[in-house]
Amino acid sequence: MPGTGYKCCTKCGETKPLVDFYRKSSHSIGGRAAHCKQCDAAKCRRWEQENKTKRAELRKGEWRRTNPEKRKARDSLRQAVASGRITKPEKCSDCGDRITDPRELQGHHHDYSKPLEVEWLCRGCHNAQHRRTASDEAA
Repeated sequence: MPGTGYKCCTKCGETKPLVDFYRKSSHSIGGRAAHCKQCDAAKCRRWEQENKTKRAELRKGEWRRTNPEKRKARDSLRQAVASGRITKPEKCSDCGDRITDPRELQGHHHDYSKPLEVEWLCRGCHNAQHRRTASDEAA
């Protein structure tokens, strides 16, 4: 790899300057995402094309209207963290990775009627948890 200011994109295979990768503190190597910004943008465009209805709902705020209990739980948790009533841990409770940027740690609600009872997960584990939940519900 040429110099320390470069990284190889795992998607396109090109070696690019670090500024061409989004910051991601959960990645131990360089603190940058695995895919370059160009590949990430292409992935987002593909998702939007494949999920036009869902994207339109998100843009219109449909999720907020159709999920009031989830929204209320998220807002309550956000306020509790901001006021200091709840302190985020430094590690993901699933994989145990140490999280240096507190914004990278997300609260996962198993029960939205208990908004302050969450499992603190890194973004990857949180997404995996939702995929598992969705597959369990589909079965």
